[in-house]
Amino acid sequence: MRRLAFQQVDVFTTVPFKGNPVAVVLDGDQVPQEEAQVIARWTNLSETTFVCAPTHPAADYRLRIFTPRSELPFAGHPTIGSAHAVLRHGLKPRTPGRLVQECAKGLVSLQIDDDRLLFALPVCVHREPTAEQRARVAGALGIAEYDIVRASIVDVGPVWFTLQVTEARTVVALQPDMAELAAVAPVGMTGVTVFGLYPKGSPPNLEVRSFAPLHGVPEDPVCGSGNGCVASMIQRDRVTTFSRYVAAQEPVSRARRAGLRPLRRRRHHLAWRRRRDLRRRDVNRVADSEVTWAIKSPRRANAAAEPGAEPEPAAPVARNFGQRLICGRPG
Repeated sequence: MRRLAFQQVDVFTTVPFKGNPVAVVLDGDQVPQEEAQVIARWTNLSETTFVCAPTHPAADYRLRIFTPRSELPFAGHPTIGSAHAVLRHGLKPRTPGRLVQECAKGLVSLQIDDDRLLFALPVCVHREPTAEQRARVAGALGIAEYDIVRASIVDVGPVWFTLQVTEARTVVALQPDMAELAAVAPVGMTGVTVFGLYPKGSPPNLEVRSFAPLHGVPEDPVCGSGNGCVASMIQRDRVTTFSRYVAAQEPVSRARRAGLRPLRRRRHHLAWRRRRDLRRRDVNRVADSEVTWAIKSPRRANAAAEPGAEPEPAAPVARNFGQRLICGRPG
């Protein structure tokens, strides 16, 4: 049995128990990759991160980011949540007011702005989708091809098929076929992010939704990298005249499909500076605990399996110790 410091952080919110949670394991160097993937599958959040010692001299720490199914080179809300966790855990930045995160995408700079954290989005690389890809994604989303205003495959570490549809209401009404959406995603693509504009004068300026069923995340509550791709497309194509805007992201729910009121709604502010996209994020709730787990040997765990049967993945045996909920902002 091993014990590791662990925090669960809600990002994109100022309200307790809302936002998008990320699980942060603070002793990541002690966890081999295979076990990290098992833990990420067990937490069953869109991302679980492991904080490790940096290998780059300019970095304050190194971050490994896992979905329930695979490792990502970068992700948005895990970057913010993990930065909050390491600061709260006592890390002193090399440069006051600034953190540098090392990840598979490279170095990510974060600004500490009182009780908020902002990060500079890694450089986005755009490529145009084929007509066949546009048609198949439209079909999987349940919309017509003419509903797509523009589309781009945007690589920001995670690779998002990012598209604008005719209006925000179309985004809210989407009922994707998740199996088809997973099937149409090319190899190496994270998922599909869709956005649409609200009429002028509306409190949110646009609606965003992100789907990554191939990674075990049918819909991300609020996706940092997906929103970064949207901001990059808005800036590249001059979609609006905004230098700052408010985006709303509302996860689909069975209740809403049944005509009931949505369970929750989130808004976040976006701005860009020096031609680099910056993400402003609130962080509100933290769960502190230790995680104790044992990785079962696949051979022993499946000793009684039928000959030729595919072994089940090793699963953690975990308990939480001394769990506390902190409902204030980071201090």
